[in-house]
Order: sequence, then structure tokens, then C-alpha cells
Amino acid sequence: MQGSGTGKGGPGGSGSGFLPLLPRLRADVPKAPGQAAGTIPNPLKHAVAVPPTGELSLELTGKDLASGKIKVYIVYQKYPKKLHNQPMSIEESRNVDYLTPKMVLTTPQTLAAILATAGDGFYEFKAAAQTESPVRAEFSLAFNRPDIAKKKRAIGARVVGKDTTIVKIMMPEGIIWDDNDAFDGNIEDSQSVTKYKSDGVVWKQYK
Repeated sequence: MQGSGTGKGGPGGSGSGFLPLLPRLRADVPKAPGQAAGTIPNPLKHAVAVPPTGELSLELTGKDLASGKIKVYIVYQKYPKKLHNQPMSIEESRNVDYLTPKMVLTTPQTLAAILATAGDGFYEFKAAAQTESPVRAEFSLAFNRPDIAKKKRAIGARVVGKDTTIVKIMMPEGIIWDDNDAFDGNIEDSQSVTKYKSDGVVWKQYK
């Protein structure tokens, strides 16, 4: 059967800070050439890019992200790979952990929410706007594992509200829930959506 659907994540999670590239500037820093008197130079103007180094990272690109407009957290369901050929029960799906990724400014307009290691199971990246209005950003996934051939996946633009699901991933397969081309079919009922592959992989999400 063909169709699509999405599950819902758990309640809100914890926020995260940023890894600063330069020390905090004081108002009495000597004036740079061409800098107006009484102003403080922008530390991001000449920031050096820091490449993500974790096994799994969500990259955000947008305006003024370094100011803390968006916080990212992860809802994690541990599920061993040997069980990926059978659906998770509703009781098992309620057993979740909330993870706080390391936030790294990779360019003045790009943040990476990085997990150093990504064990077997399901990862739901969620974002929360820290402003009164929703924040728009472009998202992509980066994998740094030898068993995943396609290292970069575009997620696309999202408007981030107070609690927005960005992407769901099955590891170690590196399968994205919303990528219907990665599956061979799905089954939907009033309680859940199950997607499956011909090689036996099954992923069930409860509504």
C-alpha cells in the first residue's frame, strides 16, 4: 500500500548553548581601522569555520542564528538494530530520552547541532524558537559514519515555532521518516503509520 504520515514527538526538551569561536568582547576593545568610535566589532565577521565532527548532525542556515533564535533538542528511542525487522510496541515507543546536542557555529549563518555518537534507534530532531515570532531556517542532515554512503541530506526550509519537529531518523540505517522513496510501502490505521522496506526493515510511528 502507498501513503504517508507522521508521528508526534514527546513534550518539550532542554535548550543548549553555543561553542564560542572568539572570547566575549569588551566595550574598551581598541578601535579597528575603519570602525566608528564607540562601536564594538562583530566577532562573527571574520569567524573561522569549524567543521562538524559527530556521527550525526543537523545543520541550520539562516539569519542571525548565532543570537540564539533557535534551540535544538532530540527525542531518542533506543531500539537495537536486531529488532528493526519488527515494529516497536506502543509501550516501547513511550520509553524516550531527551538529548541535548552540542551546538557549534560553523559559519556566521550556519549552526550545527551535533551528536558525537548515534546508537541504534530512532532520533527526532526538534527545534524551538526563542523569539515571539516563528523563525525560518534551512535544514540539512550530515552523517559521519563509514556504513552510511550518502553523507549529506537536504531537509529543506522549515518555519520553527515553539516546538517543531524537523526530521526523524532511524539509525544505524540513516533512513529518514519523511523520505517515502526510502521505503517500499506503508500501512496506516487509526493509531499508527508503519513503513517498511523489502529487506525487512520496519518502522512504526504512533499518532
